[in-house]
Amino acid sequence: MNERLVRRVAGPIAGLVTLLGLVAPVAASSGVSVDLGRIDITERLVPGSAYSLPTLGVRNPGTERTSYVMIASPVAGDGSEVSGVSWFRFEPASLSLAPGEIQRVRIRLVLPTDAKPGHYTVLVGAQIASPGEGASVGAAAAARTTFTVEPASGLEALVTQLGHTFVDLLPWSVIVPALVILGLLVRLLRRRFTLRIGLERRSRSGS
Repeated sequence: MNERLVRRVAGPIAGLVTLLGLVAPVAASSGVSVDLGRIDITERLVPGSAYSLPTLGVRNPGTERTSYVMIASPVAGDGSEVSGVSWFRFEPASLSLAPGEIQRVRIRLVLPTDAKPGHYTVLVGAQIASPGEGASVGAAAAARTTFTVEPASGLEALVTQLGHTFVDLLPWSVIVPALVILGLLVRLLRRRFTLRIGLERRSRSGS
């Protein structure tokens, strides 16, 4: 009799447990990933110059919309200079992504005229931001970025910086003749602006 009663009660209980499992909410998750593992700039860079780096794809692998801020963090302990993080410019500097969405972020490296010569290693990527504050508080994903700044005289750095200022601020009617003059000066100073960059892409194993 007891065994028959147990069987009669066990069936409804098992069904109830299954039903609860189906309707129970799934915990939301948030995260971040980037599509580059490394950015190695093999060209020696010049103080006062501005360089456009490869775009970085930021992806939301989580299950809820998440806000991110772009960051640059120094890597210490490998013999490189620890400064240089303030030289990076991001467009956009912050973003909000739906689950599975990816957005390309443009990166620009702007070297001041007094940039210290040496080798630099910086982590460039995205970090989860706190809602409504824009502060980075959560997980981060970044590409290890390396570059070398070569010594330059004050005159060389000033000419280089003025050239980039013309391009960024002045109309084309002024830029064209200015670029011709600047090109002659740059050629005389034997400055090079073409970057040789090595990239390492991250493998995607799913969300």
